[in-house]
Amino acid sequence: MYTLEVDIKRESVMAVMYAAKKYDVQPLVDRCRKFLKDGLDVENVCEILEQAVTFSEQQLVDDCVEVIKENAAEVVNTVGLLEVSQHVLRLVFEKGFVELDALKCYEIAKKWALDHLKADKHENLDPGNVRSVLGDVLNEIRFSDMQLEAFIENVADDNILPDSTKVSIIVALNKKRKKIVNIERFKETNRDRKWNHDGKQDGISFTVSLPGLLTGVCLYLPNEDGVTLGPLEILEEGNIVLAQNVTLKYTDGNQSRNESLSAVILLQPNKIYSIRHRFQGKPTYWGKTPITKPCYQGVTVEFMNLKHGVSCNSTNLEQGQIPGLTIAVLYI
Repeated sequence: MYTLEVDIKRESVMAVMYAAKKYDVQPLVDRCRKFLKDGLDVENVCEILEQAVTFSEQQLVDDCVEVIKENAAEVVNTVGLLEVSQHVLRLVFEKGFVELDALKCYEIAKKWALDHLKADKHENLDPGNVRSVLGDVLNEIRFSDMQLEAFIENVADDNILPDSTKVSIIVALNKKRKKIVNIERFKETNRDRKWNHDGKQDGISFTVSLPGLLTGVCLYLPNEDGVTLGPLEILEEGNIVLAQNVTLKYTDGNQSRNESLSAVILLQPNKIYSIRHRFQGKPTYWGKTPITKPCYQGVTVEFMNLKHGVSCNSTNLEQGQIPGLTIAVLYI
């Protein structure tokens, strides 16, 4: 080894480099490094990158990353990419796939995670385990570069990303095309009779025909001087996804007010959503003559009697509280 009389071969080069570094034979290290650099190609670059990272060969790491960057469309389809460690996969996404289609990056990341779970004989391949295996790799995928429809159809429905992350990305993607629509539930507001509140629950459920973002709920105001207040809840398929306290004040000339939600709720067509509140205080206005299937900007909302819990203060499909919704339309 000290005379550099070593027959370097592809299958043994990393072992030779390890020995040369261990015994501080720098000329042999350089020779191994050049051998690897000269032999870099699309098929072996990920394997060599893994070894370069393991042996802290930064120059070789940089050479590998450059090859990946220049040939990303081919490297993404190699077997070697699926066999790298999580740390190296993150490096590939961070520095090598900077111009590769974001959806393609997501798909290969998901395939990598599933392959690693299967290799480790994990029987549970649910989204939570996929997310755990990927870890920080997900942070290197440029979801903000995706088209909104592609994100919803290919990423959001997988549930690999946490709900809060999905909503944040959708809000960001939707800013370029957002249209806010106010969905009305009643044709008329009853001003002659009072709707009393003593802590009992009022509620209504609904579905949407297309994805959207629920940003607010319209609520009736007190019809005499004073306030009405209490908890407001949003449910998705029976699970509470938002809870906030609301205070409504009498306002001369106004019968209702749009209450902005403390968090945006992603609405999906295959789910039932519910709005419930338990108010106390002054009586309020209330609605009559229902619009059961209002359609705005191509989105149809179908209202129905409360499906989760009991509307024990008489609100139902025909009359009562919760006169409308505010939705940011995604598909227009």
